[in-house]
Amino acid sequence: MKAAQKTFAEDLDFKIWSTKGTKFIAHERLLLKHRLSNQSLSYLTAYVVIVNLIPLFNTTKHLLSADLISFVTTVLSILVLVFGQIESSAEYNLKALKQHECGRQLAKLHLELSNITLSKVSDDEHNFMQLAQKYSDILDVYENHDSIDYLLFKTKNPSKYSVSESEKWKVRIKYYFSNVFLYHFLIFSPIILAGIYTTFYS
Repeated sequence: MKAAQKTFAEDLDFKIWSTKGTKFIAHERLLLKHRLSNQSLSYLTAYVVIVNLIPLFNTTKHLLSADLISFVTTVLSILVLVFGQIESSAEYNLKALKQHECGRQLAKLHLELSNITLSKVSDDEHNFMQLAQKYSDILDVYENHDSIDYLLFKTKNPSKYSVSESEKWKVRIKYYFSNVFLYHFLIFSPIILAGIYTTFYS
């Protein structure tokens, strides 16, 4: 294999490998969002039911007025409706499946490239160009991943990328606030607010 061909093959190998890994990370992120989305809606729906049951318990009749209960119920019901519509339209589960399919196709392409690299084929350059075109065609078919997916991929492969510990923590924090924080807020904030209210107004 000529030096120029080797450099092209190595560059293509790295591109396919890194994109493949990033796609699988995108798949995991989207599955996580799908799961947290469903959990958030379940919790919010449960909170609506619980608030409606409060008047049935005599021990709490002095804690919440009927007007406040109606207000909280209305707010939570609207939140469930709007949030449910937004999350449903996001189609995280379907997008996760597409990212996984893309990753699998890239994995096959990466294996094909490895086989050509290890074999002694006289027309290496033509084969490499064909694989480069296949790589481009695969990416054209599927939706692109988010930048956070590639950043997280880099932190998981320190031998290939120069990523400091502080940079790793920055990526993790960014990942949490861009993908997880909202759902944790929706799940836990009503419990925290209820605890604060009962503590100071009971």
